[in-house]
Amino acid sequence: DAAATDGSAAATATVTVTAATPVYVGLYGFSSGSADFWVNDTEYSVSVGDGFASDFTYVSLTSQDCARVAHSGDTVTICPGEVHAFG
Repeated sequence: DAAATDGSAAATATVTVTAATPVYVGLYGFSSGSADFWVNDTEYSVSVGDGFASDFTYVSLTSQDCARVAHSGDTVTICPGEVHAFG
């Protein structure tokens, strides 16, 4: 420890800052009425209304063959081949 100006030991503190790691969600297609997503390195095949990964829900299929996905109060549209970062 470094000495304080009065000669006593100075207090030290360690501060750790942790940044949120984004979660990447991609839509890679549709099969048998389900949407096929990947979340980071894991694949999911889910029907409309189903939840997947942690706190994601496949909300609907759009008229442009894209998927509406909800996560923590946010809903986004992801089309095949696109990736969206949450967090």
